[in-house]
Amino acid sequence: MSEFFVYSISSVGSVGAWSRYVFPFDVDDWAISGDDLYLRSGDDIHVLNEDLTGDEVSGAGVQPFEGEIQWPWLDFGQPGVTKNLFGFDIVGEGDVSVSFGYDQSNGG
Repeated sequence: MSEFFVYSISSVGSVGAWSRYVFPFDVDDWAISGDDLYLRSGDDIHVLNEDLTGDEVSGAGVQPFEGEIQWPWLDFGQPGVTKNLFGFDIVGEGDVSVSFGYDQSNGG
């Protein structure tokens, strides 16, 4: 199993964020060609494709995988003044769970 952390900065607003990737195999080498990331594990070559929504499982074809998107605590301004969340949109397929929370220990 290999675990990678990738820091990305968006072109809009220069906002940075960490992404965590966990692969169920050991990654021996990697290479980027164009927009594709290739990973080598032993004699196997894997390519990450943003259009696919599953993992290739030996003998079972492409199987759906569980994904999780998590943001740190969001600061929407002072309590009772500008802390408003007016909407949230999600597009997904399958069983989806969404939850919102806030840091009650931070009075600021």
